[in-house]
Amino acid sequence: LVVMTNGNAWQSSTLQDIPGIGAMTRESRAQFQGKFEKSLVEDVIPYIEKNYRVQANKEGRALAGLSMGGAHTITASLEYPGTFGYIGVFSSGIFDANADMVELEKKFTTLKNSGVDTYWVGCGKDDFLMSSNKRLLAVLDKTNFDHEYHESEGGHTWANWRDYLVIFAPQLF
Repeated sequence: LVVMTNGNAWQSSTLQDIPGIGAMTRESRAQFQGKFEKSLVEDVIPYIEKNYRVQANKEGRALAGLSMGGAHTITASLEYPGTFGYIGVFSSGIFDANADMVELEKKFTTLKNSGVDTYWVGCGKDDFLMSSNKRLLAVLDKTNFDHEYHESEGGHTWANWRDYLVIFAPQLF
């Protein structure tokens, strides 16, 4: 069963302002940080497990995303270790160049120790998020987190993301 949620729910061609917030800006988006991931784990997964016949454990769950969805994937897997057995990060990484690397290393170690089966990362050589991707890879390497990395030609494109899915999907379950 594949579930695809909208990790950018405030984005809509008909939605100009959010009641009580106004027009979305980089600053106003910050107040939503972590809320998508929390809803995914606390609302979406329980709903799916209640209404569909699925394997209700980390061995039966994968999480993958591209670009911002990759950032959601990183955050959700770090904040809820032991929830997902398979993780795919496409054209994404650690966006904050000033992130507390010691804290991130602790979180990645906890995630690693939770028993992730597959941690897969893909990024294009010309992707504008390559520096973020390299920060992610550095943390994975520093924590000895077993992962697979695929670097392709090109940049932040659907052509790459389709290829990454073709490579990642057969490794699931």
